[in-house]
Amino acid sequence: MSSTAVLVVLAALGVICTLCFFRNKAERLPFPPGPKPLPVIGNLRDLPSKDEAATYNKWAKEHGDLVYANVLGRHLLFVNSLQIANDLFEKRSVNYSDRNELPMIYDLMGWDWSFGHMPYGERWKKHRKMFERQFRPVVTPTYWPIQRKEAHGLIRNILDTPGDLIEHLRHNAASVIMNVIYGIEIAPRGDKYIDIAEEALDGMAKAAAPGAFLVNIFPLLKYIPAWVPGAGFQKKAAAWKRAVLSMRDLPFQAVQKTLANRTASPCFVSHLMSDLDDKGDADDQIETIKGCAGLAYAGLPHMVTNDDTYNGYFIPAGTTIIGNTWTILHDERNYDHPMRFWPERFLTANGTENETILDPATAAFGYGRRICPGRFMADAQIWISVACILTVFDIRPGLDDKGVPVDIRAEIQSGMICQPFKYSVTPRSEEAKTIIKQTADLT
Repeated sequence: MSSTAVLVVLAALGVICTLCFFRNKAERLPFPPGPKPLPVIGNLRDLPSKDEAATYNKWAKEHGDLVYANVLGRHLLFVNSLQIANDLFEKRSVNYSDRNELPMIYDLMGWDWSFGHMPYGERWKKHRKMFERQFRPVVTPTYWPIQRKEAHGLIRNILDTPGDLIEHLRHNAASVIMNVIYGIEIAPRGDKYIDIAEEALDGMAKAAAPGAFLVNIFPLLKYIPAWVPGAGFQKKAAAWKRAVLSMRDLPFQAVQKTLANRTASPCFVSHLMSDLDDKGDADDQIETIKGCAGLAYAGLPHMVTNDDTYNGYFIPAGTTIIGNTWTILHDERNYDHPMRFWPERFLTANGTENETILDPATAAFGYGRRICPGRFMADAQIWISVACILTVFDIRPGLDDKGVPVDIRAEIQSGMICQPFKYSVTPRSEEAKTIIKQTADLT
């Protein structure tokens, strides 16, 4: 028998043993409801390859606020209500703050340096503490000038080529992050740092999809050489790993050069490098800084550390817990007509903020101890950008082939980033055009 066959057999035996173990556990209490699994493969065929948000929302409608799925022995749990998200991620945060160490991502693609992927523990706490220190509410106002400058660049780009709005928004987000974290001004198009980061994150998104790679189900497969037939995942992982490590190392090396030349701009990395503790391990501190800086782009599902029960259901250790944010933010219990494009829902009749409605930020930035540590800066970024855009542009529905305005619908798309409906962006007036152009003199 070949070594590959032996590995596959061992992996299969491991899954069978795992299923038997959890079957005994499950006899005490049932798993939460969910789509009916098939023998051995479980819900592998039920996992969507596109329109993921629509599928998971449909599961919530059919099965309730907790939906359980099993993919080849790996447990998945979708949390579809804000109340349960708070109960698990906040009130039981010690048990619900871990991460699944997916072999494809952690071992093969080289994300083991990322504190977003680290198991909950002292190493993770050290990274989290360092990151949060630079993005506390009292610190984030120091980044407003950078965000304002980049927002001015955004509206100038929209004025020049309104049809490229999505590209402009992506460039704006990347510009702010690279400037704040590394003090790097990125190129208007084809920036090497951004291209590398997007390749790395695209790979992570694909590798993290449940059931996408069998090595995440059978960890022993990570030892199969890339030349073995059927081991194409190894080649993909190697290519993504080059992008992952370049995303982490290249901008950091650029900052180190400017620090050596005493030309570094004030930024996240330069501040931390200047505050290195002489009493500690300098190399360890630098690696921590590099890891914190390199994670500024990414977030991720939680994992249950120990067996748990909730509302009469059994949740086994190792279960991947996914806060179903899209469903929570489209829940009829939180919003009237959630599928309707109706921004006015957040205002009262006299135009003030409607404090009785759920603030989207409650769920948009994650949950519990794994909540996005950069949320205060991100919130300011959204506010500054939207304020600048609405001051000088009219945004209306786009026109169809007959020149008729298209219906505005909450269309569901695949992927981590969904594009908006067809739109029309035009300057409010000739005076608005002049104001937009004058922002170049403020930078």
